[in-house]
Amino acid sequence: MPFEFNKLLDAEFLNALYLDDFLYAEEVFGNFLKQNETEIRVLDTLVLKGDTTKFRSQLHKIKPTFSLVGLGILTAESEKLIELCDKTPELEIIVQQYKTWQLLVNEWMPYVQKEYQRLQSYNQEQ
Repeated sequence: MPFEFNKLLDAEFLNALYLDDFLYAEEVFGNFLKQNETEIRVLDTLVLKGDTTKFRSQLHKIKPTFSLVGLGILTAESEKLIELCDKTPELEIIVQQYKTWQLLVNEWMPYVQKEYQRLQSYNQEQ
């Protein structure tokens, strides 16, 4: 029985990206989970320092990784935040939008964790 990605994630994109290479998908999901927390801590530090230029750069760096785990919604939300950084010098507005972005990240991360666990189980059974 083939692995089916959770429909709450961008399953169609994930199937096209990984085809039937679920070992690779497991590796990418695992790496994402390991690195994501650290990358977001960097964002937290930069926004607290008020360094919107480096904040924008860091966010731009991690933006595409969300799509690799089926979170195209977070890729899009990251792009909106990047565009906001380009449009406004007002830190308060950026911080407010960043807090909304963080809530979305926190909401979606458990789905990625669960999918990673499902991939691990599936691959062990193969």
